[in-house]
Amino acid sequence: MKKKYTSLLFDLFNTVALWDTNKIPIYRIGGKEKHSTLGELKLVLSDHLPGLNFDDFHDAFDAVNRELTKEKSTNRKEVSSRQRFLRVLRKLDIQSDLSISNLANDLSQTHMELLIGSAFVPEEHRNLITTLKSKYKLGIVSNFDHARSAKSILARDGVASYFHQIIISEEFGWRKPDSRIFDLAVQGTKDNKENILFIGDSIADDIIGASEFGLDVAWVNPKGQSLNPDIPKPTYEIKSIIELKDLLSLKV
Repeated sequence: MKKKYTSLLFDLFNTVALWDTNKIPIYRIGGKEKHSTLGELKLVLSDHLPGLNFDDFHDAFDAVNRELTKEKSTNRKEVSSRQRFLRVLRKLDIQSDLSISNLANDLSQTHMELLIGSAFVPEEHRNLITTLKSKYKLGIVSNFDHARSAKSILARDGVASYFHQIIISEEFGWRKPDSRIFDLAVQGTKDNKENILFIGDSIADDIIGASEFGLDVAWVNPKGQSLNPDIPKPTYEIKSIIELKDLLSLKV
């Protein structure tokens, strides 16, 4: 017998919204071409710091990203996009009258504008969410370092108002799989845990995080990835959120 849920909590990226990396410019790195925001970041830096060696920036950028990946996995605290670029600039020890705080803002804004342009909520996802909103309380719980950008994607694609709550880690301060962000979301539903289904694609953030908090989980697994034996088994496994129609026995 299928459970009766009253609230659905969604991860955002690779769940509700997808990425079209072809909309991000191609940049040549280490002899290889890849879609990256680095080309546009280079233009911003050349305007403000024309004497800066961009390879030095790239090295500092990679180093900070590695540091943050390690830190976030340990302390589960979010670091904003602006703070990330500020750390990169400080690592370069720039001796300039230029305000590196303002430059960090410009770099973050440029980076985010490209990401906003490459993220989208597919039409079939919008149609599903339109149906779901009349039957369930809907929420977003997302790890992302720029809340305004995340919310602007949902607003631009016409679904922001359908969600009862939108929790982005940059605003809250804690990241999935930390229990505090799940607790905030559950409190917002005013439902019991057994009446809430969490839907997301990340093994660590969504499966482990939501399961350890006591929520049922629908794992979005488009590539048929296998789970290690030590990972909690999700309640359901789906290729995309479109399969929620069958899982929840919806009449669309």
